[in-house]
Amino acid sequence: MSGDSPAEEERVEMTEEEKALLKRVFLGEERIEEGELFGYQKTFLNHSRTAKEYLNRKYPSYDFIILDGENITKDRRMAKFFFYERDKFDDALTYNELFIVDVFVDVEDSAKVVNIEDTFFCEIVKDDFEDFFESLLLEEGIRIRDVTIRFSNALGEQYGESVTVEDILSMKISTMVFFSLCAEDIEGEDYEGATKRIEQLIFEKKIHGGFMIDIFEDESFNNRVFTYSFLCK
Repeated sequence: MSGDSPAEEERVEMTEEEKALLKRVFLGEERIEEGELFGYQKTFLNHSRTAKEYLNRKYPSYDFIILDGENITKDRRMAKFFFYERDKFDDALTYNELFIVDVFVDVEDSAKVVNIEDTFFCEIVKDDFEDFFESLLLEEGIRIRDVTIRFSNALGEQYGESVTVEDILSMKISTMVFFSLCAEDIEGEDYEGATKRIEQLIFEKKIHGGFMIDIFEDESFNNRVFTYSFLCK
């Protein structure tokens, strides 16, 4: 029997989470519920299981739920899965807030996984990274009211729960950093001068990434009075 034709004797046992994932990605809810999968759906399911095993192995202290995914195509030899921490999941989450795990497969053999990378490392290191920038700027007399870090890279299995700020800085991976300041904290200096000082410090420290600085009128953060952005390569 062809891998493209599901047969009753070939029904696949799945968890309820796996069924929900396949129903979100593919048409044919009744067939999926019965475990009657086409060959490409079985491949997708296997890739999702590989992704989950990878996440459990890399982050043993966490429990994840895979919520959605994108199957491999002829031109894109990578299955993409969107996941989140189970105990923090909220239906209001947007796709931009979900984490991603990419399963790369062999060009000739889609069943052969050649590499896996994910973005959850950013959650591990986020607070330390924000503290790092706050301390760095405070040493220069610059008070930052808020720091937000966004990472666009995915990293492999070697960067798990023990990943550090130093690891990220040494790899020069792509980051976007957002600083929020209050006008009242900038004494004896104009807005442009303050932002230029931050830019100079970032360049001196050779911190790779894009940086956006917003200065607000007060700590309500309702009225932005100055914005400056720069890129450090």
